[in-house]
Amino acid sequence: MRTMIKLLTWIPITILLISACGKKRPFQVEDLIGQVWIYNTDSLADSIKKFTDNYLIFEKNAVTMNGENMGEFTISKDTLKIFKSYTILLGKGKEVKKVDYLFVGTIQKADKHQLVLHKIAGFFPIIFQRSKGPFDPSMRIVFNNQQSRKKKIEHFQYISIATSTGDNIELDAQRNITYHCSLRCSKTGYFQGRISKASMQKVLEAISYLNLHTDTTNYAVGMDMPETLVKIHVNHKMNYVRGDSNNFQYALQQLISELLELCETSNLKRSTQKLFFRADLMKEHEIITSFIPPISQEDN
Repeated sequence: MRTMIKLLTWIPITILLISACGKKRPFQVEDLIGQVWIYNTDSLADSIKKFTDNYLIFEKNAVTMNGENMGEFTISKDTLKIFKSYTILLGKGKEVKKVDYLFVGTIQKADKHQLVLHKIAGFFPIIFQRSKGPFDPSMRIVFNNQQSRKKKIEHFQYISIATSTGDNIELDAQRNITYHCSLRCSKTGYFQGRISKASMQKVLEAISYLNLHTDTTNYAVGMDMPETLVKIHVNHKMNYVRGDSNNFQYALQQLISELLELCETSNLKRSTQKLFFRADLMKEHEIITSFIPPISQEDN
């Protein structure tokens, strides 16, 4: 009899535990903040699938898309709203508060791998070759977490960067780094040295997040804008990226910034001789063709 009573007592508790475990946790702002969400191009036209990675970042009080502020955001249960609020001054000192919603959608999935949204209204301002617009007509918007694209670095030989402003950086597998800066630097001229093992590990970590191709990836360069060439020999493949660095994928922008900071902060020795770099804009001229992607049907 006692055994039966104990069994009957445990049944409701077990049901509650199973129910609690099976209940879906509501989306939290913390699930999105601090992550880099890379736009998934599968829903776009084949002609523009390979282009600069559009990236979304949720900050504490705002959302940025490709480094530009979209506005504020709220999450209520499973609904995401991105908006801009402003005040209009009327006569006699009266004020009217207005809200423009840039995007409204339900969150279908949000974890360490993907952010999946079902669009209700609005769009995300996708950028391709300096053109911006709602190029994705689909209702299902997918972002992949940058963390999920991390690849193992099996073999790193070097990374070499050259800009049309005369700046150069090159780092090889032996941690040797060479640097040249002509303008707007704390130290101008040619420098060389070695970075620490910890710094090298950070560089390799940054490279592991890059979306690399075996052929050249070109980005259009605006008039009077500097041009950048990046050569990366990694995983037994040579990769080229060329164009306006402001349009480069987020991970590559971060990598270039990290290398610049290393050159500025590391104890490098000034070279009395001119140093040469594998990346050379003059020797490796690539024709960059401008291309305007098709506009989605929503704009017609």
